[in-house]
Amino acid sequence: MAIKTVVCPACGAEQAIMRDEEGKMNCVFCEQPIELPEYEEGEGMDYSYDEEKPEEVSKTEPVGEKIDAVFVLNEQEVGDAFTVSGKLKERKWILYIETAIFILVGGVTGTMNVIHLVKGDMKIGFSEWLIVAVCLFMLPFIWTMPKRTKRKIIQKSTSGNQLTVSIYENLMNIHVAGADEKDDWQQEFDGSYQLLHEKGLFVIILSNGQLLVIPERSLTEEQIEIVKTRLTTKPE
Repeated sequence: MAIKTVVCPACGAEQAIMRDEEGKMNCVFCEQPIELPEYEEGEGMDYSYDEEKPEEVSKTEPVGEKIDAVFVLNEQEVGDAFTVSGKLKERKWILYIETAIFILVGGVTGTMNVIHLVKGDMKIGFSEWLIVAVCLFMLPFIWTMPKRTKRKIIQKSTSGNQLTVSIYENLMNIHVAGADEKDDWQQEFDGSYQLLHEKGLFVIILSNGQLLVIPERSLTEEQIEIVKTRLTTKPE
């Protein structure tokens, strides 16, 4: 699985591309608009290593015994891959600031309303109590909205495609079920990627920023150790 991402120019958060009905996108964390390239069908998932590669690409000859990992990633695994790789970071400092603002505005307004009512020196209007009500309503909303948005991104990025990752001693070959074998792409063990091994996943951050995720459940215990060794082998 390779997941296309985009970086918010306002807060720097990296996140999966997810357009709204108008084809636009706002940052999950700071809600600022993000300029996106022209729409492409299925853009959230990409199974080619390089979009600009020529039609005919010379492939490297595999070396050594092949280990096949056949799997379909589920939402939990996609979400864990985002977490492990840091593609979806929780910007809690933004939530704290927003919470503080609503508590301050609602608290001050509510306190002033009570004081004036007790003194009886002014009539409290509907708008003053509306401000307090809105502030109270927004508190749970601002804390649950990022989680709901994150879940939507994860659902959109879970394609349901079956992948076969054939792991050799010098490279991996990635095949999507139903696709022509000539469209398979390779990732050589050349040190051009970053490997993260957590939550039962091999999360490979490719040089173009996309992710390749291989779940341990698609391998035997013996194969897991072999794959880990191959992925961490430094090129000579």
